Order: sequence, then structure tokens, then C-alpha cells
Amino acid sequence: MSARNDNLDNNLTTYAHNLANFVGMCDEMGVPMVPEKTVGPSSVLSFAGIELDTCKMEARLPLDKLFKCRLLLNDFLKRKKVTLKELQSVIGLLNFTCSVCRVGSHFFTTH
Repeated sequence: MSARNDNLDNNLTTYAHNLANFVGMCDEMGVPMVPEKTVGPSSVLSFAGIELDTCKMEARLPLDKLFKCRLLLNDFLKRKKVTLKELQSVIGLLNFTCSVCRVGSHFFTTH
């Protein structure tokens, strides 16, 4: 078991070294790098506004998007009138949410 752990540690060290070299090379060449999008080994990755967790084998909304969705829906429930643009915005958000939450996708299918 310790040989496996040593091998994994060596691979992670090599990866971190290679990533640092790559980021340095990009900096020298003037290629802009976004630090938030340059991550090392991780079991959770954010892609297209969705968190992908390989350990739990699930896709989920990030907490900030989930919070935004709840606030927007609570606001809409209190209103008597909404504009077409506001309604389209909420429908777009719910449609995106349904790409992660499969239970809700039945309400957005077209027949």
C-alpha cells in the first residue's frame, strides 16, 4: 500500500511541477491565464456553471446559483405582475437548473 501512495505522491508532485512550468511559460508568452480556472488535481470541477463531483458521481448546481434561483423564485411568488422579459429570464434559469435536476426536466420537454 505504501508503494502505491508513494507513486501517487510522485505523480501529483510531477503534475504540480508541470502545471507551474506551463503557467510560467504562458506568462512569458503573454498568454492570459485565469487563476480560478487553472486548478490542480481535484474531484470536484466546475464546468459550464455546473459542479461535477467524480467521488460522489453527481452533477449539482453551485451554492451561489442555487441561492440565486431560490431568491428569484421567492420574489416571483410574492409578485402579482411580471414583465415578459422577467418571465423569460426565470424560465431560462429554470431550464438551466433542469439540466442538473432531472426531476424537473419533465416540465420543460416539448411534445
